[in-house]
Amino acid sequence: MDVKSVEEFDKTLEQKEHPTMVVIVAAEWCGACKRLEESVWKPFCTKKDAPPNVIRISDEVFPNTKLGQKTPIQYYPTVLEVTSSGTGEQVATPVKTPRSVEELRSLALTGVSSAETIDADRIPNAKLEPMQKGGSFLQTLHQTAHGVLPASVIGTLALYMQAGGKRSSSRKQKASSRRSSKRKQSNRRKQSNRRKTRRGYMFRA
Repeated sequence: MDVKSVEEFDKTLEQKEHPTMVVIVAAEWCGACKRLEESVWKPFCTKKDAPPNVIRISDEVFPNTKLGQKTPIQYYPTVLEVTSSGTGEQVATPVKTPRSVEELRSLALTGVSSAETIDADRIPNAKLEPMQKGGSFLQTLHQTAHGVLPASVIGTLALYMQAGGKRSSSRKQKASSRRSSKRKQSNRRKQSNRRKTRRGYMFRA
């Protein structure tokens, strides 16, 4: 079910019929969200026996909800398993993005194991503001991957890119230095040839 308003979302999560809810936070500009919609969300919604405890909400509405105010989103799409704690407080756990209707159905019916959850320390820039349009290459990589890569992988990629940039800059400097050296050598040869030519004329005279 698509939730369009803050009131509808909060009311849906406060119901007691389904203690566990699956929330998909998606953005219109996100390519991965569009692929998820076509390959998983739309087919899931057409199933007559689709579990009713799965809802989708836009990135523009979610931050204004009660849950959204305490659950910053770092990438899109984000899938949350929302449960109630002993005090009645809603607890949102980021989980891996389902890649098929069957995976989404299984998530809705049985929940996830600890191996399928995504810890905060595995999310890059977890303390930063939610990702905006035109983010960095690494952020875009998250969108394209339909999920989250381990922080170790992201860190390695970042270091590789930085090192690559330094190597590229170093190569440019070396190439520029070689060109400058060749120009100086060429100028020296020309000057030497001119001197030899002048001396030859003077000698013949």
